[in-house]
Amino acid sequence: MLSKYKAKHPSLLVSDHVQEYVDTRRIQSREGAQQKEILLGSIRIVEVFAFYRDGVPDKGTVLRFVERSGCVYLPRDHPNDPLLITSTRLFVGI
Repeated sequence: MLSKYKAKHPSLLVSDHVQEYVDTRRIQSREGAQQKEILLGSIRIVEVFAFYRDGVPDKGTVLRFVERSGCVYLPRDHPNDPLLITSTRLFVGI
């Protein structure tokens, strides 16, 4: 997504790089002797201005493209029955 905007509409980019966030958890044994960090997923975000007004980027509306990879738990009908999605891609315009 970023490369397409850089090539065709560079002035609409809010930032010239992808924002990346990593979701990790640190777990330990019940005795507390062993610790382990696990990767749950990551998020990559690209933000662009939505359109031009009079030939310049209108900064009133920003589109946010979000890519999420990793584990996502969604609630089900019964609280002890979660749905596990191991990989997702979500593109959201705000």
